[in-house]
Amino acid sequence: MIGDLRSAGGIAIAAAGAALLASCSEPPPEPPAPLPPLVPAERLAAGDFPAVTLADTRPRGAFLAGHPAGAVPLPLEPLEPAPSGPEESKRIAGIAAALAAAGLAPGSPVVMVDDATREGFERAAYGCWLAALTLGARCHLLSGGLAAWEAAGGKLVEGEPDPPPHAGHAGEPATSHLASLDDLREATAGAPTGLVDVRPGRPPDRIPGAFRLPLDHVVDPAGTVLEARLRRAIERSGLSIPDRLIVLGSDAREGAAGWFLLHRVAGIERVALFPGGVPRWRRYPSLPLEPSPPEGKEEAGRGAADPRPRERGGTGNQSEEGS
Repeated sequence: MIGDLRSAGGIAIAAAGAALLASCSEPPPEPPAPLPPLVPAERLAAGDFPAVTLADTRPRGAFLAGHPAGAVPLPLEPLEPAPSGPEESKRIAGIAAALAAAGLAPGSPVVMVDDATREGFERAAYGCWLAALTLGARCHLLSGGLAAWEAAGGKLVEGEPDPPPHAGHAGEPATSHLASLDDLREATAGAPTGLVDVRPGRPPDRIPGAFRLPLDHVVDPAGTVLEARLRRAIERSGLSIPDRLIVLGSDAREGAAGWFLLHRVAGIERVALFPGGVPRWRRYPSLPLEPSPPEGKEEAGRGAADPRPRERGGTGNQSEEGS
C-alpha cells in the first residue's frame, strides 16, 4: 500500500516537473507591435491597440454629431493661438493642463483622428504637435481619418462622451519642438539649421535658401500621406542633412502638418515648428524674403517645389500614389 502511494507520488512529481520544464522551454510571448506614426484604421478598430487614447480634433459640433466610440473630444479652437513670445511658458502650461483634463497622459499613446481631408490632417497634426510640445507625448494619427475608421467597421456614437479620467500630472514640455524668432535669425545668419517652407501650391514669395516641401504634393486631398513620395522628396532635397529643421507654413496648423511629416513619419529627430509661419516672418524686415521665381526656375534641392518624378517630356508623372 505504502509502495503504491510512493509510486503514485513519484509519478505526480515527475509529471509536474515535466510540465514545468515544458513551460520553461516555451518561447516568451512576443511584445506588442509598436504603434506606427500613421495608425491603420482596421487595426485600431479591431482592438489591436487597446491602451491608446483616441482624441477627436474636429470642432465640437461635428464630434457630437458622430465620433468614434471611446474617443475624447479635443477641439482645437480653445487651444489656440499657439505658444510664442513672452507668454510662451504660461501658454504651454495652460495647454498642458487642458490636454490632461481631456484625458491625455504623457506616458500613454495618443491617436488623433479627424476628417479624411487635408484640412483634417492638418488639424490632427496640430493636435499632435501640441501634445508633443506641452506633454512630451509621442503622438500618432489615424491613417485615412474618420472615413477609414468607418470603412474598417469602427463604431460611431453621438452625443457627449463619459467624462474621461483626468490624466493627473501633465508631464514635461518638450520645447525643442518650438522655434523662436531668435532661432530664425540664427538660421538666416548661417547656423546649421534648415528652414522648410510647406505652403502648398506656388506662393508669391519665398525664403532664400529654404527647402520647399509643399503639403499638397505629399498629402492628397483625402488627407492620406503619400509616404513614398515624401521619402523621395527628402532624399532628393537633402532635408536630412542640417542639424535641425524649422518648419513654416501659412499658419500653425499647416506648419504642424509639415512637422508631423518630417519628425514622426520620416523620423528626422530635430524638427521644430515656428507657429507664426511665413505671415509672421513677413513682419520683420531683417528676415530675408524675395519673390518666387517663375515656374521651372527653382534651384535643385533648396527651393525645389515639386518632388514628383518627371517624365522625359517634362510633365508630372502620375506615380503609384496619385497626384
